[in-house]
Amino acid sequence: MTQFQYSAELSKYLNKVEIETGRRVEFRFAADLGLAGMTAAFKPDPSCILILLKEGTDWGNPQHEHTIAHEATHGYLIYKLGYSYPRTKRKPAKNETKHVSLLFTMIDDIVVNRIIQKEGFPPLSPRYLSMLERETKAARKGSDRPYDEFSYDPLFKDRFMVFRYILAWGFVNYCDLKPYARKIINKYLKAFEKSFAKQFTMADQIKKVILQHDIFSPHGHRKTIEAVARLWHLDDLVGLQSK
Repeated sequence: MTQFQYSAELSKYLNKVEIETGRRVEFRFAADLGLAGMTAAFKPDPSCILILLKEGTDWGNPQHEHTIAHEATHGYLIYKLGYSYPRTKRKPAKNETKHVSLLFTMIDDIVVNRIIQKEGFPPLSPRYLSMLERETKAARKGSDRPYDEFSYDPLFKDRFMVFRYILAWGFVNYCDLKPYARKIINKYLKAFEKSFAKQFTMADQIKKVILQHDIFSPHGHRKTIEAVARLWHLDDLVGLQSK
């Protein structure tokens, strides 16, 4: 059970999600969500739209309502719109689960961010632009140190950097941004492309896949996930299922 109150806007949206999916939005507190910096995560569940909340976060603070709306929308994709979610074809090797989760988050977040903006929520989290300015400053120096906190595994770190690029690119291409936000994000994209040639090449491949398919439809989303899984050599692990 939650220990905080929603605004009228968030209550209305969560009620809509519950009515249209036929599932209750439920919360569970957790000490670790699997990735540094994460404060909330959607988790597929047999009976509800389950959102994990990081313990110790002030969930009564209105700035976190964006996060709750965002995670609830991941459930809306699956249980209302019929989007696919992962199932494993075999037992994952060490750390492979993190790679699969990152793959889905990278593609799903583009769709989720556009939906929540249409529902009246900001597509950007309150901390996003300041984090991006920090990453831009480092990129201009040729430094990838901001990403060390997420993983020291070289492959996962590369893919996490790609995720950050695709997330930013998705905001610019699919969301209605204020001019100052668009300017900050474009500066990041340019600095990333100039300083991180290897990771940008990886990201550019994924951009081409996204542009080839309509990720705003369940079918196009599925095709995109399958294509990126092949690029990341996870296609023998990643299976897809839908409700």
